[in-house]
Amino acid sequence: MAVKSGALRRTALRAAVGVVAIGTVVGLTGSAMGEAGRTRSPVGTWAVVITFEGSDKVERALFALERDGSFELADGKRTGLGTWQPTATGFRYAFRHYDVDDQGVFDWELRGVQDGALTSADTFTSNGTGTSVDADGTVQGVFHTRVEAKRYSIQSP
Repeated sequence: MAVKSGALRRTALRAAVGVVAIGTVVGLTGSAMGEAGRTRSPVGTWAVVITFEGSDKVERALFALERDGSFELADGKRTGLGTWQPTATGFRYAFRHYDVDDQGVFDWELRGVQDGALTSADTFTSNGTGTSVDADGTVQGVFHTRVEAKRYSIQSP
């Protein structure tokens, strides 16, 4: 019985080593796939610079694109909410943010829509429009904008 028990232990040990080895290879493959997937995903937090076509105006903001398709922005004065989705060439996001006057009364809103593409694992650019709508619902203007973003997440997704 001792021989059978030793043989059984050796077989179990070989099987365990095989599982660990396969798990390691799968883990490495998963990491490599994660790296490749990361370069295709805008999920994360971003520091952005927004420029306006035909103007010297520049704004800075923070964006967050979440795995669930939600989008948030903050620019120090306003916050905005929206959604994003992948497209055949990158991703598209849309958002709204509101502005109030000095007395805290709603003044206008901005409706933004942008088409973006990752230029590396940690940068993206997007182009689109921002439509300013006053408190009465009148369109004040449509602005063509470009966003240049740099990921600042501790760890890329």
